[in-house]
Parts: sequence; C-alpha cells; structure tokens
Amino acid sequence: MSTGGYPFEGDTIFLLFENIGRGVFTIPPSIDTDLANLLRGMLAHDPHHRLDIPQIKLHRLLESYFSAITSFVNLIHLLIPAG
Repeated sequence: MSTGGYPFEGDTIFLLFENIGRGVFTIPPSIDTDLANLLRGMLAHDPHHRLDIPQIKLHRLLESYFSAITSFVNLIHLLIPAG
C-alpha cells in the first residue's frame, strides 16, 4: 500500500509462492526507515521474530501516528464544546 506494489515478487506464480514461503521480499530504499522496520517485523519469515499485534501497536511508527491523531482529537474537543 505504501509503495503501490507488492512486497513479494516472482516472474511466475511458482516463484512468487516460493519467495513468499522463503520470506524473500524487497522494500524500496525510498521507504521511511520506521516503516521499513515495521514491514520487516511484520513480514519476518521466522514466526518467533515476527511482530505480533501488541508489538505492532507499540511500534514507533504507529505510536507517533496515534499520538498525532490523539493530539488532533484533543484539539477538536477544546475548540468544539461538548453538548
């Protein structure tokens, strides 16, 4: 979604599934470092090294995203009185 492409590639469907099974994927160098780190953690081949949902929620990238949203919502609550 972030690049407009898929992380796993293969010239044939067989090679595509082989790369998925082996955990062979590419992240373009133009991707933000935090996003690349999150994607690597989510797509890790070894399940013991793969991020789980709580770890994803606490990831630096999402933490900063949710922090910005929370700040925006708090600002809206200050500007628009409840009721």
